[in-house]
Amino acid sequence: MSASVSTLGDSGWLIHVQSVLAGSAWIAARIALESASVLVHCSDGWDRTSQLVSLANLMLDPYYRTFAGFQALVEKDWLAFGHPFSDRIGMPSVSGTSFDLTRQSSTGNLSSSPVRQSSGSFTPQTSNTSHAQNNYSPIFLQWVDCVSQLLRVYPFAFEFSSTFLVDFLDCVLSCRFGNFLCNSEKEREKCGIYEACGCLWAYFADLRSLEGSSHAHYNLFYDPLKHNGPIFPPAAALAPTLWPQFHLRWACPSESQAGELEAESRSMAIKFSELQKAKEAAEMKAKEYSVAMETLKAELRNEKRLSSSAVNLAQRASKESAAIKRAILSLGCRVNYTSNGDCTVDVESNPTGSQEKSIQSPPRKESDGTMERDDNSDLSVSVTVVSDDVSSCPLGQVCETLCPLRTRDGSCQWPSAGCAQLGSQFVGLKANFDAFDHLSIYDSYFES
Repeated sequence: MSASVSTLGDSGWLIHVQSVLAGSAWIAARIALESASVLVHCSDGWDRTSQLVSLANLMLDPYYRTFAGFQALVEKDWLAFGHPFSDRIGMPSVSGTSFDLTRQSSTGNLSSSPVRQSSGSFTPQTSNTSHAQNNYSPIFLQWVDCVSQLLRVYPFAFEFSSTFLVDFLDCVLSCRFGNFLCNSEKEREKCGIYEACGCLWAYFADLRSLEGSSHAHYNLFYDPLKHNGPIFPPAAALAPTLWPQFHLRWACPSESQAGELEAESRSMAIKFSELQKAKEAAEMKAKEYSVAMETLKAELRNEKRLSSSAVNLAQRASKESAAIKRAILSLGCRVNYTSNGDCTVDVESNPTGSQEKSIQSPPRKESDGTMERDDNSDLSVSVTVVSDDVSSCPLGQVCETLCPLRTRDGSCQWPSAGCAQLGSQFVGLKANFDAFDHLSIYDSYFES
């Protein structure tokens, strides 16, 4: 153990810390349990009063155990109350009425100071040195130590960690920020401290905003629902221990890591956060893949429907082609298919001297009773048949079988058709029932 730590123990530091904790717990208990009013006043009203009242507020109200509440508590019970930081901590004071402060960003190192030593500016007190030294007292440091003791006893009640308290004290003692310069609020306003120096609270807020809840100032064990009311430490818990993170960090670095569990928890929290981000990224990719698969399935189903429709159309076309082929063969024609898919129809021919009959469009009867041939008939098939005997021609057989204009005795009621002008509606080459529209009701289309 170093000499500085031994000297700290010989000074009765822990006894003073225990006295402050016990007095603050008594005040908090009287107010919360008995609804009593407590008057706190020390000899000067600036030292023990601020310690006891601010610590009692910390025990009574959970708001003061957050970052914003801790800032409000220090501003209210220490800075605005008039604690003489310059005299107690030994900070530079103002001599005379002139001053010159250098504006400095709050992002520098802890050893930098916003104070520029020039004539008429901040200078250490040289007059009455013995009196100034008698006013030195680590009152505020002692209070922060008491807060760390409560944090050790109630690790779930505070939003900030012990690391935050250490950094907070370092910034206060370094004179880097203007929040704790001078002895009162009046002196700080007179010297224009807030315009010339950086703000400690803004600096800490910027640090925490960069890393979020993973910053070292956040307490990983903080649970606002667990201690949402007053906390009253029992008498056994009021036996303080040495604050290792602050007092032993230079003398005994190994022993200062008393909060090793907190460091391990923070490392595990960082790893958990990284795994959580990786999980979210993997879930997003899986969701994208799922949407892509659904799209592909929909396209596959559409392709299957199109393929099934094409197969049905092909089967229907095949059946129609077979029916047309049978009809053409029934006329004594021959169907030839080429390699490129073309189809030709050859009419079987007989020896020379045979009789030719061709299928043509039937004549159209005009309104005056005369017959006129329609050259633009919509019957699109013309077949030439060569035969020796019309009666033995397949067309004649089809005519006798299918023609509705034939009577029972075999005579044709449409003699102008010539039996060769049957049209495709009778032989099945192309169904064209519009040809019957040329007939008149007076042509005895229907039997009696």
